[in-house]
Order: sequence, then C-alpha cells, then structure tokens
Amino acid sequence: MLDILRERAKLIALVVVAIAVVVGLTRMSGDPKSDPTGQTQVVATRHDAEDAAAKTVLQSASLAMETMFAQTQSFASGAAGAAAVEPNVNWTNGPGAAAASNQVAVLAADATSYTIATSSAGGTTFTYVRDAAGMTTKTCGPGCTW
Repeated sequence: MLDILRERAKLIALVVVAIAVVVGLTRMSGDPKSDPTGQTQVVATRHDAEDAAAKTVLQSASLAMETMFAQTQSFASGAAGAAAVEPNVNWTNGPGAAAASNQVAVLAADATSYTIATSSAGGTTFTYVRDAAGMTTKTCGPGCTW
C-alpha cells in the first residue's frame, strides 16, 4: 500500500511539472516579426507539451486502475470504480475523452485487463492497455512515440 502511495506522489509531481512546462511555453510565445521561424517552433513545442500532458493524465489514470485492482482484485467496475479511487480524473465510458479536460475514457475493462485512452489538444489519441498477464502496451498512432 505504501508503494502505491509513493507511485501516486510521483505521478502528482509529474502532473505539476507538465503544468509548469505548459505555462512556461505559453509565456515564451515569441514575436513572429522578429523571428520568422519562432512561431513554428512555438507551435511544435506547444503540441509536444499537449502530448506530454495527455500522457501524464493517462499515467495517473493507469495508477488509479491498478489501485482499484489492489483493493477489489478486479478492473471490471471500470470508470465508476476508478472514479472512486481517483476523483480528480473525469472518467468516461467509450471514446472521446480529452486530456485538456482531464478526461480519460475506459474503453474496455474486465476482471484482469483494461484499456484506457485520452486525446491531446493537438488531436493525438493516447491508449494504454493492460492485458490479463499484467503486460502493458502504450500506443499513440503512426509517427508518434510514447
């Protein structure tokens, strides 16, 4: 149980860092008149920050799912069970969750496995799958790394 709490503290720290990065990048928006490439660089960096925020929300959600399993020995209660563990995440059933709104969709959940997903503000969908053997897979589409 103490290990779970330590992991949760680490993820909270990651969320704080991600928010600080987004705020810092927003303030560094540059003047396109003085640097014609600055605007493109800021946009690319902003998308990277949005993707990082989506990954952080999904990591926090996966920790909540694992905590729920530690308490109930099942993932089957899906979004409702996860919301009881982590009320700061806006849990939904089915696709369409947006990380900017701190939303995570539970796409599938049974006794031993689950699939959760969220989309960054830039439109990239991040998916986290935990199979019955406890192996995890993280995907985010072609050309995307996670």
